Amino acid sequence: MNTDEKTAQLEELFRLLTSLDATDRRMAAEDLGILADKRAVPLLMHSLLDPVIAVREAALIALKQHVFPETCVRMIELLISESVPLRNAALEVLQAMAAEACPMLLAGPLYSLSADVRKFSLDIIRQAANLSDAERKLIVERVRPLVEDSDLNVAAAAIEVLAQHGDEGIIDSLLARLDGPIWLQCHVIQALAHIPGKRAAESLTRIDGETLAPVAKVFLTEAIESRKRAA
Repeated sequence: MNTDEKTAQLEELFRLLTSLDATDRRMAAEDLGILADKRAVPLLMHSLLDPVIAVREAALIALKQHVFPETCVRMIELLISESVPLRNAALEVLQAMAAEACPMLLAGPLYSLSADVRKFSLDIIRQAANLSDAERKLIVERVRPLVEDSDLNVAAAAIEVLAQHGDEGIIDSLLARLDGPIWLQCHVIQALAHIPGKRAAESLTRIDGETLAPVAKVFLTEAIESRKRAA
């Protein structure tokens, strides 16, 4: 298919995407997903608010197939939308292309004034796979300060990301959050249980269980036993 033919096909699908017939709109969204042309992204975004759920679902699936920087930028913009369905759709699309979105999130949204955007950014970054050592190092450097975030949901999400990347340099930052609520204590202990290396294992044994909530104390005992079995 040459450029003119593809443009003509796109224009016809764009027309069908605004048809009064829901089946036409759904099929157009599906076909646009197959073509995966960045010119379709704005219209597919509009279809995320279609009154028919089948059309919305088709548009969402199609957007996941448009793995372009432009798609990431537009989806990141939706993270601050007042529309919950749009925010949720943007989060799902970005998680599907997390590796592509990761550098953009690290460059700004990760430190948004909105706690929700910071949390969304961390949730997406956690999905990024097949990263280089340099990319993983950058994630750790950028995410580590958020362990001390005033929003505990953001702090917990940061702990999960850091545990995933298993850098011993984050241990002190994690231990400092053991003064938080029960569920945050549990997040810290689980993170320390998953970070490889002798230092992380030893840090678990130095935690005073009597300072922890009962549930977190159980987590600590299990984590220590797990590390011993893995040694």
